[in-house]
Amino acid sequence: MSGFVEELLERSEALKLVCDSLGFPYKMRTRRVDIDNACGLRLGKDLKAPEPHPPFPRSLRDGYAVRSADVIGASPSSPVFLRKCGNVPMGGVAEEPLPHEGAMQIFTGGILPCNGDAVVMLEDTEESGPWIEVRKSVMPGENVISRGEEIATNDVIAEVGDILDFKNIPAACGLGVRQIDVIDLEIGILSTGDEVVDISTKPLPPGCVRDVNGVMLHLLLKHYGFHSRFLGIVPDDFRRLKESVENSLEDFDVIILSGGSSVSSRDFCYDVIQNLGDPGLIVRGINMKPGKPTLIGGINKEGSSKLVISLPGHPLSCSVVARVVLLPLLDMMIGGARLYEKNFKIIKLKCLDDFISRSGVEEYIPVSLKFDGVVPVNSKSGYISALKRTAGLAVLPINRETTRKGEEIEVILW
Repeated sequence: MSGFVEELLERSEALKLVCDSLGFPYKMRTRRVDIDNACGLRLGKDLKAPEPHPPFPRSLRDGYAVRSADVIGASPSSPVFLRKCGNVPMGGVAEEPLPHEGAMQIFTGGILPCNGDAVVMLEDTEESGPWIEVRKSVMPGENVISRGEEIATNDVIAEVGDILDFKNIPAACGLGVRQIDVIDLEIGILSTGDEVVDISTKPLPPGCVRDVNGVMLHLLLKHYGFHSRFLGIVPDDFRRLKESVENSLEDFDVIILSGGSSVSSRDFCYDVIQNLGDPGLIVRGINMKPGKPTLIGGINKEGSSKLVISLPGHPLSCSVVARVVLLPLLDMMIGGARLYEKNFKIIKLKCLDDFISRSGVEEYIPVSLKFDGVVPVNSKSGYISALKRTAGLAVLPINRETTRKGEEIEVILW
């Protein structure tokens, strides 16, 4: 049987082998989009600041701009009196430099007047005719953010492969960036199997299932900043599957097959990937549960490569392999080990129940997140709603059988 797994690789070994075989990372195509349309996409080039921020020294408090040397030793019992010299208009600049032993009223965000180097907070002062009574000394730079203190010109504010979202887009907007380069990676999804039918099929024929994996993969990829397109359902027919994959590879960089990698004479994914070209099939099974029958291959192209991965057909198994194998490969394709390590974060949480597994295989168990830890979510690989109660996947390493209640366990969050 073509899909029979004879030799299993550990997950980390499989990832490294694929990257070495296909030359990941490589220089990706990019496309330019308006920043208004960039949310949720992957950054294609390091985003460098075109100017400093803030662009001028700004006050962090309402109060008075002063020369710090003029208020040395000021205290409630021994105040310093400074002459009031007007105010700094919001959205404008002071008309005159700040004179020696002068104070200029300023509001939060206002530009510090020339010669001023600190701000005394309003509550530490009192106005008395033409004088400002200062009851607290300040150090140079106190209650002030200097020009370029947060971001200097050419500072990297986001790196290649980062997902553009509410955490980094506002900084780009504040620096006047209107267009941005994003990764142009084309991913195609093919579902396989005679029993798989379109989600709109009604009534459902006996023995058939609606295509859950195609939808799940598209949404999972979108959540992680990758654009994908569903290319349809292919029956268990070698010629048609081979033709679909080869035709798709002309327009797509990555082809994801869902189903067709289990031990069955009707599954032809192994043969299709094996005969793609150089290197063809790279990984024939991974020592993980679920996900053992995963197949990974590709074609070496000058300047770039094509990746083909066949995921298990059961929805839970498919989603697990997509999270811990497919997404890391995509990260390494566009950004190398740096991006993979940045995004594939494992945290340790307390077990609120026993996690039962067996040694000799790396196991991934869906977990529900509670206030003080995690509990396993009992799900079978064929469940289509297994993920709705989960926050992530607990990782039970190869050399461990059971993690007991009260112990810590490693968790990969969705």
